[in-house]
Amino acid sequence: MGIIRFLVIAGLIWFAWRTMNNWLKERNRSLEKDGKPPLQADEFSDILEEDPVCGKLVPRSQAVRLDVDGRVLYFCSKECCQIFRKEKGEKS
Repeated sequence: MGIIRFLVIAGLIWFAWRTMNNWLKERNRSLEKDGKPPLQADEFSDILEEDPVCGKLVPRSQAVRLDVDGRVLYFCSKECCQIFRKEKGEKS
């Protein structure tokens, strides 16, 4: 009975692996047909930036931006941006 159980489990694992592998290949083919290359491991949809006031991480697309001396700083909220401006003597 033990060998049959082992063969059934091995067969199920092989079937799941083949199914997942085929699904991923088909997904990549469909993405290439759409003109979009498949995502690489080093590509991200958004980059996290650290708020210089409170230290929170915030996605660039949702952050409040402030240009200071040719640098772009990102803040989690307008309040943190205002605190930074007050501390650094920036004009509102």
